[in-house]
Amino acid sequence: MRFVNQTVYDRAALTVYFRVRRTLLHGKRRVVPYILLGVLAAAEFFTLVMSLLAGEPGQLVRSTVFMAVVVALFFCILMQDALQARFTLNKLDPAMRDYETVFDEDGFVVSTEETEMQCGYDCIRYSYETQDYFLFFISKEKGKIFAKKGFDAEEIDAFRAFIAEKTGSPVEYSL
Repeated sequence: MRFVNQTVYDRAALTVYFRVRRTLLHGKRRVVPYILLGVLAAAEFFTLVMSLLAGEPGQLVRSTVFMAVVVALFFCILMQDALQARFTLNKLDPAMRDYETVFDEDGFVVSTEETEMQCGYDCIRYSYETQDYFLFFISKEKGKIFAKKGFDAEEIDAFRAFIAEKTGSPVEYSL
């Protein structure tokens, strides 16, 4: 069998890549940052209430600034994958954003305007599928993303089965 895929690294693709990679590295969600931010916000709210009851209105400005910082940190944690995708896309060479991959019986070849990378299926340690992408990781930190729309519509099921056969493990579904 032979499959050809066209993929473009855009912000949506990279956001999915970083979300799946973070899940692979750290589990579903790390709750410690959320707990710490919650404790900080609760402690500051308590301090604000106590200082206002004690008649110290100057505390209001300091507490408002602190709460704004906590909200900004919470936003950064929630949006970390999208932010990382945005910064990565800005640093990525435009010639490396669009690539074609040919999958055949022996391995796959990823080609861009400037480079070509050959890889065997034995190097794929983790394979994931999302609603719009297939992701193959050669380690927990390095991988490639392949858009499903880069395949013909009827090839997706056959490709999933092909990869499962070649890697020896099923393609996992990830949200």
